[in-house]
Amino acid sequence: MKKLLFLIAITVLAMALISIANADVPSLAVSPSNSHIIHVTGVGFNASQTVKLTLYNGTESVYNFTEAITTDGATGDLGNFTAIVIVPTILNGTYNLTASTSTVSKTISLAFPDMKGPQGIAGVNGTGIQGETGEQGIQGEQGPQGVAGEDAPEWVLMLAAISLVVSIVAFVLVLVLFKVSK
Repeated sequence: MKKLLFLIAITVLAMALISIANADVPSLAVSPSNSHIIHVTGVGFNASQTVKLTLYNGTESVYNFTEAITTDGATGDLGNFTAIVIVPTILNGTYNLTASTSTVSKTISLAFPDMKGPQGIAGVNGTGIQGETGEQGIQGEQGPQGVAGEDAPEWVLMLAAISLVVSIVAFVLVLVLFKVSK
């Protein structure tokens, strides 16, 4: 009987710890933050599902990364993924990148540098053949750090706290029962 109660307590504790570990909200990271070739890492998405990466300008979708290089284009058993994507160089400025699976999505803000070189000189009197395009200018300073991720919703924190309290109560109950049965 003591062994059974001990096993039940350990099982309840393990289940509580697993629920706390799985209560992570999704996170999305990109590096480098100032390039058109970026490495995207996602954690906490739906397990074993296809990942859709989309670039938005405000609320308008401007590019879907269908050629993203991922591990089978899906999350792993733990809901994590990595991808290397190439952003078209015609896009510059600030955009939002959204990674999504069936029920989970996460968006981060990115800034892409202007990759256009200066325009070449015009022909005589503005007519004739156009001159060659000049060389690309020097690289500018690194941009500001991206926007911080969102905090976990209150219900996730509450679920973790409840799980922890339940596991502590179960553990104390097993200790009391163990002493009473001696």
